[in-house]
Amino acid sequence: TTLEMLGELRRTIAYPRLRFPEELQAEIIETIFAISHVITPSESVDVIENDPSDNKILECALSADADFIISGDKDLLKLKNFRSIEILTPDEFLVKGIKNEDI
Repeated sequence: TTLEMLGELRRTIAYPRLRFPEELQAEIIETIFAISHVITPSESVDVIENDPSDNKILECALSADADFIISGDKDLLKLKNFRSIEILTPDEFLVKGIKNEDI
């Protein structure tokens, strides 16, 4: 992940409609931070015109040399893949993992 993406997560889980207590918000951020590798993207891309903020996901995946992007975002999913990175829904990824024990 990137610091920018962690910031977006922090803002998102603080939305009043989610009603997450502050303690839970802090726990979520701490857990994600603890299990993540925080990187600085080494390349900017301008691929997703409909929602340019989604380009940061592609930049992070490229810099992290990721094999997959797991997302429910429609603009990302339309791409199906980006360079050699497959873009899948969580369900698609789980099915792929069951079929391919090497993931």
